[in-house]
Amino acid sequence: AYIQANSSQNQRNGLGNGLEIQGTLTKAPIYPGAELQYYTGFSSSNRLWQMYNSNLDFGTGDYFMSVWAYGGGNSQTMMVRERSDTDAHGALLLFLHDDKYQFYSRTNGTSSWTSFASNVEFGTHWVQVYLVRRGNTLEGYCNGILQGSTAFSGSTIGGSVGAEISIGARNGHGQAYSGRLALAK
Repeated sequence: AYIQANSSQNQRNGLGNGLEIQGTLTKAPIYPGAELQYYTGFSSSNRLWQMYNSNLDFGTGDYFMSVWAYGGGNSQTMMVRERSDTDAHGALLLFLHDDKYQFYSRTNGTSSWTSFASNVEFGTHWVQVYLVRRGNTLEGYCNGILQGSTAFSGSTIGGSVGAEISIGARNGHGQAYSGRLALAK
């Protein structure tokens, strides 16, 4: 089924959590006959998106982001929370690089990322990928198994433009995901 974005579609598709479909995405069951659906067909203009709201201002507080992923390729974005106008403000990113899942976060006022890689290769299998901040530590997990952690301090908010959530492509930066994504939180 193809889905075109508009407000009435968002409610019919069960996206009452603030996510909107921008552009056109394909939605299908994760397994024949399953009720759980995945999305695919991501590009810079086709993605799941949540506009800024103050609940996304994590600052120095704890946070997590999670998504189930299938497939994909190097230099692709599964999920990101960032501003669309510049690369020099706080952000969080779940990414694919060097054939592995990668975890990124960036403090306000910098363009460099704090990051580390998982030990898990992406491919034709479902994997739950999530990034957690607890105090001054970032942790990355694949299927509930800790993949690594690193020190991280500073605020993830900044500037006059609020950060948005984008699933399947980076906000204004492309890097579209070529696989399937489900259960983004």
